Amino acid sequence: MGNENSTAGQFGKKINNDIVIKWRKVTAECQFGAREGQAVCAHGSKLYAFGGVMFLKDQSGDGGQDVETNDLLVFDSKTKKWQQEKCLGEVPSQRSGSCMTTAGNCLYMFGGLSQLCGWMNDLYKFNLETKHWRKIETSLAPSPRDKVLSVGVGGKVYVFGGFGPAPVEDEASVLEDIDENDEEYEDMEEEELQEMRMQNAANFTWSNELFVFDTAAEKWSLLSPSDAMIPTARAAHSLDYLKSEDDQEFLYVFGGRDSVARQNDLWRFNLSTNTWESCENKGCKPQPRSFHASVMVKNRLIIHGGRGVSNQHFSDFNIYDTSSNEWFQPEAQSDKDVEPPAVGLHSLCVINDEVYLFGGSSDLDPATGTCTKIYNDLYTIETKDILSGGAVKEPESTEAESVPSMLNLKPAANSDSGKNEILSSS
Repeated sequence: MGNENSTAGQFGKKINNDIVIKWRKVTAECQFGAREGQAVCAHGSKLYAFGGVMFLKDQSGDGGQDVETNDLLVFDSKTKKWQQEKCLGEVPSQRSGSCMTTAGNCLYMFGGLSQLCGWMNDLYKFNLETKHWRKIETSLAPSPRDKVLSVGVGGKVYVFGGFGPAPVEDEASVLEDIDENDEEYEDMEEEELQEMRMQNAANFTWSNELFVFDTAAEKWSLLSPSDAMIPTARAAHSLDYLKSEDDQEFLYVFGGRDSVARQNDLWRFNLSTNTWESCENKGCKPQPRSFHASVMVKNRLIIHGGRGVSNQHFSDFNIYDTSSNEWFQPEAQSDKDVEPPAVGLHSLCVINDEVYLFGGSSDLDPATGTCTKIYNDLYTIETKDILSGGAVKEPESTEAESVPSMLNLKPAANSDSGKNEILSSS
C-alpha cells in the first residue's frame, strides 16, 4: 500500500508487527465536485466537509480554473448518501485551508484563504439543528491564516499553527502615539496604519501559537507555554486530541512545513500543565511531510499520505501508539483498486467504528504549483483493525559457529566440566 515510503533507514528501523488493515471504497458516489483543502469533521453518524478548491473545466474541455467553494457537504454513514446542506444565516465566504471542528451541537469554522480577499481570521458557528450559520464577532482572534488546524475539547476549540501575513503587532502602539487632540488626528491615524499594513502585507510567516476559543464565553485566549520547549512555527501539519487512560489530556502535532523544510517531528501539549513535550519515537518514523491527514483512534494516532520534501505524494499508512511510543507500518490486505491513491490535502475522521478518508489531490505540476488530479472518493477502514495487534518479537539469531562439516562434531557425554566438549571422529 505504499508503506515502503516510510521505511527508509534514516528514519529508524521498522518494527515488525501483526497489524493488518483492509481498505474499502464506499460505492455511494459523491455527486459533488472533487476538491482539495476542504475542512472536515464528524458529528454523530455524519461527515461534514466545508469549502475547498475545485477545478472547473471550461466549455471546450481543454482548460479551466481553480475555484473556491463555500458548500457544506454532508455524508450520512447510515444511509450512505451525500447531500449539500441548505444553509441559513451568515454563510461564510468561499475559501480553502480553513479548519473546522465540533463543540456541542455546533460546527466551528475558522480562517482560510480566498483568491478574492486573501487570508482570513473570521470565526463562524453552524447550528446542526437549525442549519444556521452565525459569524462570531470577537476580539483577540488569531491573525489571518490558512493551513491551520483545530480540535474541539468539551466546550473549547483549540487552534494551532498556520501561514499568513505577519500580524500588525504595533498597531495599538501607533494609535497610542497619536495625539487625539491634534486636528490631523484622523488623517495621521489612517495614513500611518495604512503604511504599516502595506509593509506587513509583504511579510508572510508561519505560526506556532496555540489559541483556545471558549464557546460559552465566545472569547479567544492565547496559551503561553510554561516552559521554553515549543514546536517550530509551521503550517499544513496535523493536530489531534487524546484523553489517555489515566485521564490526562494532550494535543498531538505532527509534521508540516516550517520556515526551513517539511518536518516529521511529533509533539504533544499537556492541557493540564500547559507544557509542550517532544515525543519519543521508536521504530520507523514517517518521512517529513505536509498536507497529510491524521486522526486519533483511541490511543493510536494515524498519519496518512501527504506531500514530501521532493513534492512527491505518499500513500503510506502510519500508526503511532501513544502508550508505547512506537511507530508501526501495518500490512494492507486489500485490492489496489479499493485503496486510496498517493494523496495530500485530504481528510480523515472517525465515525462510530470506521475511519473515513475523503478528497485530496496529487500529481503536482512544478510549473504551476498546483495538482493535476483532484478526488472526491471516500474510503473506510474499521477501527478494530487499527487497534488490533502490535509489535512482534523478532526471532532470536540461531547462527552457529562456522565449523567444517568434515569434522562431524558432536557434544561429548558426561563431561567432567559440565560443559559440552567438541570431539573429532578421526
